[in-house]
Parts: sequence; structure tokens; C-alpha cells
Amino acid sequence: MNSLLGRFSVWGLCLLPAFALVACFGGGGGGGGGGSSGSSGSSGSSQPADRFVVSGNADGTLSILRADPVAGFANAIAYLSVGAFPFQDMIHDPANGRLVALTSTALHVLTVDANTGEVTETDSRATSGSSSHLALNNDGSVAYVASGFGPNVNLDVYTIGGGGTLSPSVSTALAVDPDYVTLNPTGTRLYVVSRTDDQIVILGVNADGSLAANPTTIDTDVNPTALVFNAAGTVAYLTRADNSQDSLGVYDVDTDGAFTLRTFFNVDTSAIDLVLSADGAHLYVIVAGNREIHHFSVDNATGDLTFVDSFNLGFTPTDLTLSHTGAELYISHSEGDVVSTLAVDGSDGTLTLIDSARVFNSANTVAAIGGNGALVPTATFLLTPDRSGLSIFEVGANGGLNLVDKKSSPESLINGQVAVQYAAELLLGAGRNADSRDLLTSYEFDPEGGSPVVVDSVDATVTTKTFIPGFQRIELGRSGRFLYVLNQDETTLSGSVRAYAYGEDGSITPTAIDSASVGAGPENLALHPAGRYLYSMNSFGDTVSRFQINATDGTLTSQGFATPGGTGTGAGRPIEMKFHPNGRYAYVSLRNDGQMVRYLVNNNGQLENISRTNPPQVDGEDAQPGPIGMHPSGLYLYVGEENASTGIAIYDIDQNNYNLVYRSRVAADGIPSWIEVDPLGRFLHIRYRDERVHVFTIDNATGGLTDTAQIVDAGTSAGFLPSMTLVTPLL
Repeated sequence: MNSLLGRFSVWGLCLLPAFALVACFGGGGGGGGGGSSGSSGSSGSSQPADRFVVSGNADGTLSILRADPVAGFANAIAYLSVGAFPFQDMIHDPANGRLVALTSTALHVLTVDANTGEVTETDSRATSGSSSHLALNNDGSVAYVASGFGPNVNLDVYTIGGGGTLSPSVSTALAVDPDYVTLNPTGTRLYVVSRTDDQIVILGVNADGSLAANPTTIDTDVNPTALVFNAAGTVAYLTRADNSQDSLGVYDVDTDGAFTLRTFFNVDTSAIDLVLSADGAHLYVIVAGNREIHHFSVDNATGDLTFVDSFNLGFTPTDLTLSHTGAELYISHSEGDVVSTLAVDGSDGTLTLIDSARVFNSANTVAAIGGNGALVPTATFLLTPDRSGLSIFEVGANGGLNLVDKKSSPESLINGQVAVQYAAELLLGAGRNADSRDLLTSYEFDPEGGSPVVVDSVDATVTTKTFIPGFQRIELGRSGRFLYVLNQDETTLSGSVRAYAYGEDGSITPTAIDSASVGAGPENLALHPAGRYLYSMNSFGDTVSRFQINATDGTLTSQGFATPGGTGTGAGRPIEMKFHPNGRYAYVSLRNDGQMVRYLVNNNGQLENISRTNPPQVDGEDAQPGPIGMHPSGLYLYVGEENASTGIAIYDIDQNNYNLVYRSRVAADGIPSWIEVDPLGRFLHIRYRDERVHVFTIDNATGGLTDTAQIVDAGTSAGFLPSMTLVTPLL
């Protein structure tokens, strides 16, 4: 079976983190994210487009943002909890497919697949402590970390092996507090900037990356904060905190690496970092005190600067990096929990704010992950399981559906749910067949051609069911090895989540590797975007169970439950949960309470800080919220309602507190059972309990829905709450 890792991923599920990281924002304000931290020059023509943007946050989380080639800005799609210590700096090393990330106590090496977004930690090592900044040599084999304050200050040097393993550090004692560290373009000298001591220390770099003895020192007479060189290494640009007036200094670099001041520019207060465009024609400087980016044009022949303008960001900036094309500038912020995307004019370098995406916490540093060409999330097929098999519809340019195949077999998936495993070209499904047996079924599937072939089918029946299906919902773990199935006992209505292993060839292990109890009447599963937590909606018990997933062996650990019902009587009946694209908020529909609930998702997966929204009555009856669809922008939410007049409620998501604000309602043509939103936000597909699928267009500017009058039959008596799945390879 051919691997799709080089071609496909999935919009909402594109991260496959298999790690739990162990983690004072300081120094020069984070640091370049690969643009100004001494990484190699390989981020030019070989990396023509950004795929993802990563922010390192003050609470020890990493936020993953997808660079949207259609909208032009980065959308937060997940976050990863890493520990108690803030991130300080990180550099993307595209030549080796790595992200090298620094907290105040440890250096981490992560592998990053720019096609799928898969992130895996390969190694980590403790630093000397109070670490603030790092640099990476040109081939990505050596990392340099500035560590310590006061009398205990060091430069920690690590070699990075071919597999991403870190050597124990070799520490060189320094006579100054290291705040910022960078290499010259040829990688022959390392510069340690000390704001505290008004000095820059220059160390020679040997061929193996080790440091030469006998460093030299430059007295700057001002407080230097950050440093970048032109491509030739003959001119240096240094931000300086000069008491009441910060400045940007332009220096000639002597043959021995020393500096001679040529001129300086006043840049107001707290100039903390800077980045030079790949063509050397533009310099951008963070002026944190004024929440600004200052733009200078650069004369490539002389290295002289000309001030162009300043751009006010609205939030205090901490770090910046340019996209691999140079068309966007990404800014992390300590205020507002946001990462901003600014468009860079290709002719004159001027800046225009595109958007600011909310991340999990105050962002200290930012890095861009590039790849060869932009990936556009495009829905290609819609899969609808029912009692007779699996129907495959091709999704047209107008959102319309055309039946291309119907997979019917006594052993194929029916009456359940199907999920897509893109890396191995598999469909994995759970459901009940005509003999009332619970089946797990795998299909070999071509996301381009849409033709499925049954690979394996496992009878995993615990007790025979005749009415309520045992296997109702399926979720795939992010490791690509485990699947999780929601099971309900027909007699007692008690439920469980069962974990199974599967292989790249589609073979499914017949016996569950783990089983965990959930509350009464379970109806839905929800996997957090970061892949570490799984939730079960227990409608009759009015609870939402939470489990932590062991990424190594796939087992589950119960983490308790939340009770979303407003009355506290167990009558709320949670139906479905959907996550905001940034992974920080979850939305639950309560059918019996007639409410929508918003939760804050804590670092440990706990649901807290509940907020409730009551939709208006319809024809004198309370709305009964059910299936949920999330717009990929995170601005709108769609909820199917069941009452005297069925419909789809449209909610705006308040970007200040992420509460739901009811806006309007459109009529539906049946009782909604499942909602899928096009990954580009163009269409909404709603499946009714009578098996039909109805297509609406979405106005991306407003979130409004328009009925296309396109309705297709999508199955035969699918039974309880029929589902559907969009196939969304990144093309």
C-alpha cells in the first residue's frame, strides 16, 4: 500500500503528536523563529510556501497554526501541552525536517512533517537553566544556547545527530549575562549579546561546531538586545536599549569579526528583535514598547538603511519571523494570546495586517514550517454508511454530491461511522451488520479515485443487539495505530470506550487492547485536536467522560467527567461536542435542556469555565440542539435543531471570550442527525435521519447559509443517528 505522507493530510485532524514534552520569557524577546536566530539559509527557493506556523507560549504550550493559502492567514488548529515553563525560542531547520525548541530549562528536538503536520519529539536535554535564546549552525548539526544570569552564566553547546538525538551539552563559562545569541552567515563566529553588561562576546567556531578559546569582547556603551547580519556578513544591525531612547545601530564588520559603528536610528522604546528579508532589501524591527514594527529599506550595495514607516500591531509583540516566500510576516504577542499575520508587499516591503489568530496563551516565540507548494484543504468525497454498506459521493465544485460507488457486503460497515486514515490510505469503520453483530472494518481507499476495497473485517460483538447498535461511533488516534469505538449495551444502556490496534496494511487486532466505562446512554465520541484526550457524550447520564490517551500503547486512563446539564438533575442530555480550531474551547449541545454549552479546555483536558447559550423558542417550543458543525475559521457554529419546526441554528463565536451568540435559523428538510462543514468553509452538508443529505452554501464573510435545494438519498435505513464523513486530502 502506497504511503500518502508526501501528498495528503486532513484539515481538522492533521496533527499526529506522539509526545508529552517536559518543559521567563527573557533575553532579546524570544528570537527569530528561524529568521533571525542563525539557522541555515535553506529557507529560500527550496521552501517556497508555509504549511504550518508554530507559536511557543508562556504557559508551556505549543500552538499549531495552519498557514491557509486561500485566506492568506494562519488558523490555529491545535495546541500541545508541554509543561510548566515558558518557551523562549525556537528555530525551524527545514533541511532536516526539525523544530528545535527552547524553554528556560530544556532544549527539545522535534521532527516535523511539513506535509502532514505530524510532530514527534526525538530528544530533549536539560540546559544550565534560565535559558533565553538559541542559535543553530548552517547544517542543523549544532545548537548553541544562552543560559544563566548573574555569576552562573554559560553557553551550552549541543550536537544534533542524524536521527535528531542530542549529545550532552558542553558548557562554556561566560563573563557576561547572555541574552541573545546568533551566528554570522558563514557560521565561523558566534556572537553573544549581553544587554545587562553592554557587551557583545565573539567566539570562534571550529569546523566541528565546537567553540574556540580566547573570545573577544565588544563594548557597546548601550544595552544591546538583538543582532542580525546582511548576507555577506559585512554589515551588522543591532537593536540597542539606550536608556530613554532605544536605537537601531548599523555596524561595519571587520575581518576579525569586530564592529565599527556607522550610524544609528532612534526607534522609540523596547526595541527587542529584528529580521532581515531573504533578499536583504528590508529590515523589520520589533518595538515592543509602542506595539510596533518598524520597517527599513536596505541598500544591498552599501548596507545603508532608510526608515520607511512604522506599523502598529495593537498587541505587544515578542518575536517575528518571515514566511519562506517572504510574502508574510508572522508576529507573536504577549497580549491577547494571538499570532498576527502581516502581508509583505513584494515591491516595496510595506506591511498590511491580514488577521490575528488566537493561540492557547501569551506567545513568546514563533516559527514557520515550510514545504514545496501550498496545500489547499479540498473535500473530495462524502462517505455515508448505512445498513446495506457504504456509499461514496464525489463532492462537486458547487458542493453538490454525485454517487460514484456503493460498497455492499455482509461484512462491510453498516449503521455506524467511518473515519479516514490518510497516511496509510485506509478507511476504518465501526458498526452493526444485518446479523446484529458489531464489526470493525477496514478499507483500502484511494482519496483521488474514491474506490474502496475491504481489507479486514473483525467481529467484535460483546452481546447481540437487535435495536440499539453496540458500536456507534469511532475515532482514530493521532499515532496512526489505534482506534477507539463507543459501545452501548442495549439492555442496561451502560457504555464503554474500547481501544483496538490496527496496522498500516489495514489489519485489525480482533481483541480490544483496553476498555473503559462511560456513563449511561453514550451517543458520541470526540477526540481533542491535539490527540491526547478523548471524550464521550453520555446522553442519559448527562455527563461527558474524559480519558487521557497513552500515545505509546493506545490505552486509556479515566480523568473523570463533567456534567453539562444546567439543572443538575441528569436531564440535560449532551448529544455532540465540537472543538474550536485552536483546541482551547469545546462546544456541547444539550437536547433536553435546549442549550448550547461552551467549555474552556484546560491543559490537562479538563472542561471548565462553563458558559451557556439559550437559543430562542421555535413555534412556542424550546429548541432541541443536536449535531454540530464548526466553521474552519472558528468564527461560526452550526447546530441542527429538532422540534416542531426542524432547522439549523447559526451562532457567531465571540472572539473575546469564545461564547456563542445566537444569530439566526434556517429551515431544514428533516430531522438533522449529522453536520459536516467544507474545510474551506464554502458548504454545509447536513444528513437527516431519513438518510438524505442536504447541501447549503456558506457565506464566508458572514457565516450565513443559503439553501441550494440539492438533496440526495444517502442510504437505506441507517438506523440510529446516521453519520457521514468528508474526505479532505490536502492537495
